[in-house]
Amino acid sequence: MLRADGQPAWIKEYNGYNECPYLPPWRQHLAQAYRRVLQDVGPKAMYIDELGATDGRWSCYGGDRHGHPGEVIPYRGELELMQAIRQAAGPEVPLYIEYPPSEAARHVLDGAFSYYAIWGQDQAEAAPHFVNLSRFVFPEFKTFHILSYATPRAGNWYHFKVPFFNGEGYDVGEPGLAAMDPDCLAFLRRVLDIQTRHREAFAGRDVEPLAPTLQAGVFANRFSAPSETVWTLFNTTGRTVRGEILAAPHRPGAAYRDLWSNSPLQPRLDQGRAMLALELPPQSVGCVAQRTNGR
Repeated sequence: MLRADGQPAWIKEYNGYNECPYLPPWRQHLAQAYRRVLQDVGPKAMYIDELGATDGRWSCYGGDRHGHPGEVIPYRGELELMQAIRQAAGPEVPLYIEYPPSEAARHVLDGAFSYYAIWGQDQAEAAPHFVNLSRFVFPEFKTFHILSYATPRAGNWYHFKVPFFNGEGYDVGEPGLAAMDPDCLAFLRRVLDIQTRHREAFAGRDVEPLAPTLQAGVFANRFSAPSETVWTLFNTTGRTVRGEILAAPHRPGAAYRDLWSNSPLQPRLDQGRAMLALELPPQSVGCVAQRTNGR
């Protein structure tokens, strides 16, 4: 890539250059490299670093020299690069990148890292639920939130609740950080236990963002599979919420459970609805499930 002054885009932190993906020889070189690594190593998934970003650090001023108009953030060049790597890797190897990409690229890739849980803090007043709408529009595209740029301790891990509420994954392995505090570790263990035990619902296509709730300031997302429906809950208020929170369409023989406390629920039935009551502390998440024998 070229800077505005025409100089190559040297990245000091990486001790290297950023290449412009509009250039066919560069795309061909990378595609061949991915094909070679796949043949030599046989990885279960392959990562393409830094693609999908939307800020000016990735702008190229190469213009006619690179085959693109003027200054661009090279979305189309990146898409063509992703398509070349997909063709080289084949359809069975999951490909993921650093930033959630455009809609067109989501049909080529399988997932991405995301900084939404961290960067979304700036929009908390407008969207206190932190719902990630694209996750529900493209449920087969999997997102893993990068969360570990500060050591999780002393309650500073509020943003760890965001991936769970959205039914998404975590990336918390930043090298050099001090050990995670016990409360955060216990939270993650509970999250991962719920997500793995109910993987069919969280990984499915029948999902709904911001499902209706019965309490102001309490939000829900729905994830359904043939044998169960799971709702994640987020109490965004500063008070403990008690009482009926969800009205779920009741199914004959259905059983209900508070997955967060791992305890059964006995809902009140009202005109074909199961009125689910529970307690959510301030600024906390929760999770409930409706289990049936099939639809």
